[in-house]
Amino acid sequence: TAAKGLIDDTAIGNVVVTARDNAALNATGDISNSSILAENAAKLALNGDLNNNTVTAGSIEITGLANIENGSYVAKTAALSVDASGTIEGATFTAELSSVDLDADGSIFNSTVTALTTADLTAMLIADTSVVAGDGITTSGMLRNNTLTSHGDVVIKNASIIDNLEVAAAKITATENIGTITDGILISDGATTVSAQSILGTAFDAATADLTAANSIEGIDVRVDTNAKLNSASILDSDVIVSNADGSIEVKATAIDGGSLRADKVSFDEFATDADIQVGAASAVRVLGAENITVDNGGLVNIVSENDQDTTFTVAASDDVFLTQGNGNMLVDITADGQVVTLTAAADIDGAVAGVDITAKNLIITTAENVTVDTEIEQIKANVAYDLDLNEVDDLAVDLISAGRKAKIDAGGDILDSADDRIIDIVTPELALNAGGSIGTLTNALDISTQKLTADADALINLLNVSAQNVTVKKLIAGTSVYFAAEGSGEHRFTGDVIGADGDVKIDSAAGDLVFANFSTLEAKVDADITAYGDITTEGIVFLKATDGDPDTTNSDLNIVSKHGSVTFSSGTMAQADGYLTVAALENDVLFAGGTLEAGKVLAIGAGGSVYSRAVLWAEENVIIAAYEKATLNGPVTANTGSVVVFAETDDLTVNAPITAATDIHLETMDDLISINDALTAAAVSLTSEKGDILSSGAGTIDAATIEVDTGGKVDLIGKLTASEWVDIEAIGSVTAADIDSGDVTVKTTGFNADIDINLTADDTDLVARAEGIDSDIWVVGKDMNLNDVYAFDGDVTIRGANLYARRVQALDEGEINELEDDAHSVNIIADGTLLLGMVRADYNAIIDADDDVTSDGGLDIEAGNDIDMTLGGTAGTVGGFPITVIAGGKVKVGKKPSTPYYGKKIWVLMQGISGDSEIHYSTPGNNPPGTIVWNGKVWGGTEKALLNMDRGENAIMGEVRGILERYQATNLWYSGFQYFPHVRAHLDGYQGNMSIEHILTGRGTVEGLPEGVGPGVVIDFLELDESYRWQDQDKQASVK
Repeated sequence: TAAKGLIDDTAIGNVVVTARDNAALNATGDISNSSILAENAAKLALNGDLNNNTVTAGSIEITGLANIENGSYVAKTAALSVDASGTIEGATFTAELSSVDLDADGSIFNSTVTALTTADLTAMLIADTSVVAGDGITTSGMLRNNTLTSHGDVVIKNASIIDNLEVAAAKITATENIGTITDGILISDGATTVSAQSILGTAFDAATADLTAANSIEGIDVRVDTNAKLNSASILDSDVIVSNADGSIEVKATAIDGGSLRADKVSFDEFATDADIQVGAASAVRVLGAENITVDNGGLVNIVSENDQDTTFTVAASDDVFLTQGNGNMLVDITADGQVVTLTAAADIDGAVAGVDITAKNLIITTAENVTVDTEIEQIKANVAYDLDLNEVDDLAVDLISAGRKAKIDAGGDILDSADDRIIDIVTPELALNAGGSIGTLTNALDISTQKLTADADALINLLNVSAQNVTVKKLIAGTSVYFAAEGSGEHRFTGDVIGADGDVKIDSAAGDLVFANFSTLEAKVDADITAYGDITTEGIVFLKATDGDPDTTNSDLNIVSKHGSVTFSSGTMAQADGYLTVAALENDVLFAGGTLEAGKVLAIGAGGSVYSRAVLWAEENVIIAAYEKATLNGPVTANTGSVVVFAETDDLTVNAPITAATDIHLETMDDLISINDALTAAAVSLTSEKGDILSSGAGTIDAATIEVDTGGKVDLIGKLTASEWVDIEAIGSVTAADIDSGDVTVKTTGFNADIDINLTADDTDLVARAEGIDSDIWVVGKDMNLNDVYAFDGDVTIRGANLYARRVQALDEGEINELEDDAHSVNIIADGTLLLGMVRADYNAIIDADDDVTSDGGLDIEAGNDIDMTLGGTAGTVGGFPITVIAGGKVKVGKKPSTPYYGKKIWVLMQGISGDSEIHYSTPGNNPPGTIVWNGKVWGGTEKALLNMDRGENAIMGEVRGILERYQATNLWYSGFQYFPHVRAHLDGYQGNMSIEHILTGRGTVEGLPEGVGPGVVIDFLELDESYRWQDQDKQASVK
């Protein structure tokens, strides 16, 4: 014990040193098991070891030693320093008011260091040591299982290994020559800055953390207040949490996988120049609560963001990008040119910037509620719960898009199917496509399934819709052509424009209906085809056009075809084609409520059912209408330079509106009625019905050069027929025509009870009328007519006209003249002018009524099975020409009209032939012919003056006798004188051989030629009749002619 002590020895052991001031111990050996107490300084200098010593002093300085093992070293007021060439193990170092400085060339093991101010430990290895320093701690050397606690900063240097280190400090810095950090907990009230080769399995808690590992950061747990930086070639399975709002995490790495990062802002960048950061390449990196996630110089990026708020992803990557967002919206600004970007979001995905939001080769959206992005990509595949709004800069190939509510895709280039297949590309209830190029290609449609569709392309549109539901197509507008095919069984309703501005429009529904709604338009510059499995319908005002706008071309066709349904056009429908316009319902009806159909070439309408039209049908060339059932035309039909053909196979054909054609009109049915109720106008009109009737009303006029009617039924034409060349009507049934105005008319019937009843209104008509069936009559009324062949095989013939030429007129009984053998058929000809006879044949009577002369063409003029009865307003036969030649099984009668001129002694009737009684009879009451009657070259009657002159010229009595002898073949019939009575010829019947005027007066004969209703008991005043005698005897008969 001393005020000051100095001990100098080779070795010191088991000593107790107490100094009121300083204590200094020098030993060339060890100091062990000793206790040293000094008021001020204690200095120990030795070359050996300190073993199990207790040193307490104001300050402690230990130098030169090799090792310290165990012991307690307490500096009360000043610093404590140790400089050892070996190791420090198991010792306790305390600087109560100052600092501790331990420097060991070896290791510091299992020691405890406490300093009021700072602690500085330097060793090759510091292990199992606890250090507490008020103002800061500095270590140099490897650290293992140590605890460093300070209110100041902790600085760690030169540690190739830091293992299981626990640090609590105001600030932590480990940046100089740091190797691998494993395990441990580093807690800092301020910044923690680490730069090491590797950081493994370590927990960090700091205000900020800046962690750098040249090789890797693995499995660390970082908690900071505001900012964390992780820099390493590889970051694996590490968790970072920034607790304060608006905090950030900055990651620079060559690769980061797994783990989680929680901060409002998280950024990723490359760790080494030109070595892109691979984010989540092996395992996705979870980012929690981040509102901004940024990846610069990324390689592959795979981030899972868990954030209930919106998160903005700003990513620049050279490889594929996989981004997943939690409950908040995903805002993206992604550049991954040539790569695949895959986005998964529980909420919306939106663009984060003005302009392009995503640049990539392929974009895959696995899930999202709504997506609104601007892209520069090549291909997309998306699954969106509600809405997709995609704006693509250039071409876009679609793999599969599913949008639960609607999808809107705008592309600066093409929108195409990603593969040449029929797999659905887009599934959404509502789809809007807009392309600066084409939608689909000519050979590969874009396959869609949607219920509301809008498409607009500067070039081609080719779409295949497989939706089985009803579909509304708002718009299909293409710069070239539109091809739209529907496979579903639902209705496709077009409510807007369908336009192929410089090409075709082809609409095809393979299993459903097509509807063009009010104010919709379909327009093609080349051809337009509308085809449906079911119905095709228009509503309201609709325009369907195939037209190139050039009036000099006719190359654009419009074809509308329903395979199994009907085609129904509204009254406001306008269908127009420069070339051919075809409307067909292959198995059902075509119905036009009105509107207009106009074709630059041919208009063709066909129906497997019926055709009903109130439309205006117009074609530059031909109009063709064919119906398996009915054809009803209530609207006008015009073929401007060609023909109109209408065919109804199994039902009626009805025309209730005018039909006009430049060449032909042909109306035909197989089984049923043709009804004409408006004007037909053409160069040629033909009406044909295999089994049905052909009828017309008064309005059903026909005006043509030629008119042909052919039917297996009857013909009843009330409307006027005007034909500049000819009319030809043939029917099995009867023919009735109220007004035929033509110079050449042929009518033929072949059936039973098939009459001909026609009215000819032309000024001059050549007529052939043949009724070739049983019980079929002919009635003809006309003007001047050449009756070239009027033939009733088994019926009557009645003809009335002006000037007539009866070239060949026959009324037969089954083709024969047999009088009453079967039934009696007669010819009745009424000529309001002249009558030229060619051949008139009648099974029964031939009745001629002529207002003017009746002449012969030189043959047998009249043949009748019964009577021939002629009523003449002029003469019969031609003096110096041809007499009228007749054959009558009954009588030949001639009579006059009230208007017949008085011919006097001139020949009035010049006839020859055969009659049943060999005579000719004057049939007009009054026995006063207007002129002379010559029968077979002999005078058989005439005016009294004429006959008196004639009789005087030939010896009248002998003339009478010759006539009697010729008739009765008698040689001696007169036994007493005979007084001649002009124009009276006795017929010797009851009193042959003895007859006188008294015989006639006493009534023993018959009187012929009496007025109708006058019998033998009636008083006849001969003086009144012939100015000769009076006769009256009710009981006797007279024979007078």
